[in-house]
Amino acid sequence: MWPRVGHGHMAVRLDGGVRGNVAPNTITNVRDIALDAHGNSIPVSIANLNWASGGAEPQSAESIKKQAPLWFATQNRCVTQADYESFAVNFNSPEAGAIAKAHAVVRERSGEANVIRYYVLTYGEQAGTVALAPQALKDALLEYLNDYAMLTALLEIEDGSWRSVDFKGVITINAGIKSAVVLDSVTAALNTLLSIDTRDMGEALRISDVYAAIDNIEGVIHVELETPTSTVSADENELLILGNIDFSFKIQGSGMSGQNF
Repeated sequence: MWPRVGHGHMAVRLDGGVRGNVAPNTITNVRDIALDAHGNSIPVSIANLNWASGGAEPQSAESIKKQAPLWFATQNRCVTQADYESFAVNFNSPEAGAIAKAHAVVRERSGEANVIRYYVLTYGEQAGTVALAPQALKDALLEYLNDYAMLTALLEIEDGSWRSVDFKGVITINAGIKSAVVLDSVTAALNTLLSIDTRDMGEALRISDVYAAIDNIEGVIHVELETPTSTVSADENELLILGNIDFSFKIQGSGMSGQNF
């Protein structure tokens, strides 16, 4: 029973993925009327004093297709590097949140336990983005992983990072094709190529994959990239994400060029 005057604490669970991670003093609506022992209504006001946490976006179909075979292969234990990563990316705590990306690096030490160093990221506030994992999430993940790790493994969890890759160049298109339509298709193709659902930390972006993604778009005859000009490497703790897109267009067989026509 709530006291007539005083303070109380309650746990509130919201649905809606990362949208539920609302700012302090956002949860202020009381849906039900509180009653005392005599059936009289009690005026109640509420407010969340801290940021809400734990909200995460549902796993995408692309991520499930990639992770499901790896998760099955673990056979409920962590032995290989792939096992450790699969356990991490499938971890989801209702209180602390979910892991969006994880990369495990095995550091062998002669005569000592092998050190498994994790680099992790959680989901950002906007769909398709990442953010640094809060300490509560990293602590919960470490406790979870220790239940499945080999006795000779020492686990460490550190923050991952991300780096934007900008794209700039000139695209030659067929006459009669709207450059705005092609630009939308190019943006969609690059979003797919650098999606957090399919790209791993430490994974390089091959320049041949960029050209192939753009060349396969209907109406594109030729693309010449100014940025990047070669394969973009990534550090072991780094995730490459999509940055700015700046393309100008030329029409095949004409002198017309520019952003929109």
